[in-house]
Amino acid sequence: MLPEVLQDRAALYVSGAMNTEERSSFELVLEFHHELKAHVERLTKVGIVMLSAREADRLTPPPELRNRLLVALESREQQAGPEVLVVAGPDCRVQQVNSAFFEMCGYTIDDVRGRKPGEVLQGPDTEKAAVDRMRGAIKERKPCTETLINYHRNGTRYRVRLSITPILDDAGEPLWFVAKERKLEAL
Repeated sequence: MLPEVLQDRAALYVSGAMNTEERSSFELVLEFHHELKAHVERLTKVGIVMLSAREADRLTPPPELRNRLLVALESREQQAGPEVLVVAGPDCRVQQVNSAFFEMCGYTIDDVRGRKPGEVLQGPDTEKAAVDRMRGAIKERKPCTETLINYHRNGTRYRVRLSITPILDDAGEPLWFVAKERKLEAL
């Protein structure tokens, strides 16, 4: 069963009541939380059925709701391939990664689950100031983006663009920290 906070946010998301930043954070959660994603898809279908029923009765749905639902459906169809996704709990320890993670750095979920990503991926050439800025943002529960040198399992270095988004509950406490990463170049 989904926690009530996630059910409420799903309803806000589908109805279009979230601002751009809230939508972006919620879409990060949808990438790894399959039960929530299925719930949103059910709510979206209900919304489309309601809109269709209203049109059949010659009632006009609110234009902003109709447009938001149509844009949401369109954007799902046009999404590009997956970026690397790392989901950490409130303790900043890895809970999940997607398959692109293995392709980029060579580590499996079993290699990193329960560990802090920096313990595994960072090394001597990783810029300490960037790491400190990330730690500060996490401590303040704020999003951040940095470019780092990380290390593949085989020891080769690569540059990565990393964006961390805190997913907070209604009390402002972290549920997850979600990192999206894109490899910029091998070094």
